Amino acid sequence: GAENCMFWQYTTGLHTLQQFHDKKTTTFFIGRVHPKQIKSFDEANWKCLFLADDPKFDKATRQTRCFTDAEMQFFEDFFKYNDFCGISLYTDLLAKDCEQNFYKRFGNPTAETYIKGTGRAVFIPKPDALRKYLNPEIGKKLKFSCK
Repeated sequence: GAENCMFWQYTTGLHTLQQFHDKKTTTFFIGRVHPKQIKSFDEANWKCLFLADDPKFDKATRQTRCFTDAEMQFFEDFFKYNDFCGISLYTDLLAKDCEQNFYKRFGNPTAETYIKGTGRAVFIPKPDALRKYLNPEIGKKLKFSCK
């Protein structure tokens, strides 16, 4: 799954915080998966939302720009239709000044931490206003149009 997430080297171990450090986490590990397990992410074109500063996944350090309106709308739709409790936002991986775009759209974070090797991370709970849209069947059908 590494080629599907340009920043996997920064987030790959976060799922172990729960297992080895008794932390509550909202992440999962997709680094070593069967192609069937990542197929839905491939089909939805999530890779088009990774706007890395280097085309090599082991060299990328951050996004090059903020999401366009269309990219942010896809992100919001995926978030609202699927069963997520919130967003784990790794702010040091974003292009400068993009963090506020997420806060304006989804609200302010309720928790913040620093993860060695990854950087600053915040948690934005799913707004109550979006919870009413929960519909995994729609969520599974979402596809981003790469241009």
